[in-house]
Amino acid sequence: MKKLLAVVVAVMVVTGGWAQSAVAQQEQAKGAPVEFYGCNWQKGMGIADLVKVGKKFSQWADKNDSKYSAWILTPQYQTDMGFDVGWLGGWPDGAAMGKSMDTWLSGGHQLAREFDAVIDCSKHHELATAVAVNAPKQPPGSGIVMFAGCELLDGKSGPDAIAAHKKVADMMVGKGSKASSWAFFPGLGNTDSNIDYWQVVAFNNYSEFGVASDIFINGGGWRESVDIFRGVTRCGRGVMFDATLVRAGDSS
Repeated sequence: MKKLLAVVVAVMVVTGGWAQSAVAQQEQAKGAPVEFYGCNWQKGMGIADLVKVGKKFSQWADKNDSKYSAWILTPQYQTDMGFDVGWLGGWPDGAAMGKSMDTWLSGGHQLAREFDAVIDCSKHHELATAVAVNAPKQPPGSGIVMFAGCELLDGKSGPDAIAAHKKVADMMVGKGSKASSWAFFPGLGNTDSNIDYWQVVAFNNYSEFGVASDIFINGGGWRESVDIFRGVTRCGRGVMFDATLVRAGDSS
């Protein structure tokens, strides 16, 4: 997600070996694998075509890959990210991911061709470890999602950042925010060495985002956030996507 994520909005609420170590140190934090595709439209194709194939995929997954969740990410507030549309997928654990990948590679050929006719995702596919900060137990539905790249400050680790984001999230929720949030630690396929993790913040709709904006900007949220994050982590400018749920997998 090199250009995907890069501060006011970014700090609003809130897999490589390093990420696994960070998760292990945070006893109460459970890491789960997520994947991201950055894709470009094939000639003449658009969101309606992808949603159509996504529905076919959801039906296929109901029979073959019940634990996989997926969202189509349509850029909203952003600059040129190097792709037209994103696909975010996730599993409740690594065992589900491994089984899912084997099932797709052995039985998803026809659907893969249908996806390829709509989008070209060949240049951007990466894996990360997601750690919930303030998130529902079940996969969230459609809504909006913000991403920001974050850098750990000297002497700090992943668990330190997660703890700080948890404090900020609790503060914002206490003031009336309804945001959900996660930290994504980059892993296989990531080429951006300038960030240590992604801050991910989701809302059910723009109304919830607007309320949280007022809380953060006019309700003292930014002052408290600055104090909490000081000396721990620094997050860059954020980007926002409309997130369309393709399917919510079984998280049990």
